[in-house]
Amino acid sequence: MKNRILSIACDLFGFIKFIVKNIWRNRRRTIITMASIAVGTLTLVLLQSYVQTMDMGLKADAVQKQFGHIQIAANGYFEGDENSGEHMMSLDVVNLVTEKAMELKQVDFVNNRVHLTGIIGTQKKSTIFMGISGIPEAEALMAPTLLKGKLLSASDPYGIMIGNAMAKKLGVDIGESLIAFVSTASGSQEAISVKVRGIYDALMPEQEKVIIYMPINSAWDLMLEKSSHRILIFLNDPAKLDQISQIMQDFIQKNNLHLEVRSWEQLAVFIKQIVGMFQGMIMVVAVIVFLVIIFNIQNTMHMAIHERFREIGAMRAMGSSRMEIVRSFLAEGFFMGLFGALAGMAIALVLMPYINSLHLNLPPGPGSDKPTPIMFTASSAIFLHALLVNLFTAFFASIFPALKGSKIKIIDALRYV
Repeated sequence: MKNRILSIACDLFGFIKFIVKNIWRNRRRTIITMASIAVGTLTLVLLQSYVQTMDMGLKADAVQKQFGHIQIAANGYFEGDENSGEHMMSLDVVNLVTEKAMELKQVDFVNNRVHLTGIIGTQKKSTIFMGISGIPEAEALMAPTLLKGKLLSASDPYGIMIGNAMAKKLGVDIGESLIAFVSTASGSQEAISVKVRGIYDALMPEQEKVIIYMPINSAWDLMLEKSSHRILIFLNDPAKLDQISQIMQDFIQKNNLHLEVRSWEQLAVFIKQIVGMFQGMIMVVAVIVFLVIIFNIQNTMHMAIHERFREIGAMRAMGSSRMEIVRSFLAEGFFMGLFGALAGMAIALVLMPYINSLHLNLPPGPGSDKPTPIMFTASSAIFLHALLVNLFTAFFASIFPALKGSKIKIIDALRYV
């Protein structure tokens, strides 16, 4: 058995050595072909790494600053207006659900939010606002980037955070007072005095102009009732998302609560749209790379067959079967794809940390005035995908030339000059 394995290993080594020598006969042509494969591999790896980095950043930002991992709200809330007072949960229901969630070891923390709209300003200037209010300790963990001042605090129930654009528009700074007006569900007009505690910076200027963050107690004072729109549950193990969602759904049904559960993946539709667009771009690039590699390998293989016309005839005359000829040329195409792909991946591994260290940026996207950083994340899945794509393409591109080479007639090959 050992001798048989050793014999097979020796035969395989000899076959690979023979293939590599054939590939290296015309070094210039082989290098050009493998260089095109390397460039295609490098392009695929860099593009996929960038999209993966962007995807991870968008998801992390959506979970941490907007949706949480799981949201619970009254039936009909997610299909309606998030600022509407029509679908509200009483404080008793909120406390009951929160208590259940905090019993689970997979839950990190829970927040409940109220959304309201109104007018905020000074005696001289005012603007429309959209208020996001929640438990101050939880809101501090979800807060956008703070430019100056402090985050929300339970010790300062009327201290709010406003966007940098709103602060400029109203001409206010840290410590200055504002008046917030809202219309309650009963139709009355309510107002409270608030103080600018912090000024934040957001990716979208429109967010800075209208969104303010405030403690939930100040929102309750404006609404004249203690109720919430949403309960946000944050997990310390995101892999348990489906499990915790099901536990909370079962709890809601058991207690006959008129609530519904949504995961952040169901709510963050815009992320799927953005990532889907970039994945479409990757597919287009992959097709282009696929076609370039096919063209180059087929050209190289046709030239090799033309140069080795008599050699193929001699091999056939010495007893080599057509299948052995096909196997030989397929192996040559496969190894050119392998070496080219490995070269491209090696270049990518060197370039990614270097490009990251340069802190390059793309121009701001639509609706944003902040540049988009160019960052790459190395991933074994991306490298494996690029390798498999190139190996498949190289193998596929070699099929037609290999079949053509195997059909050469012995008599025609031996008298070929």
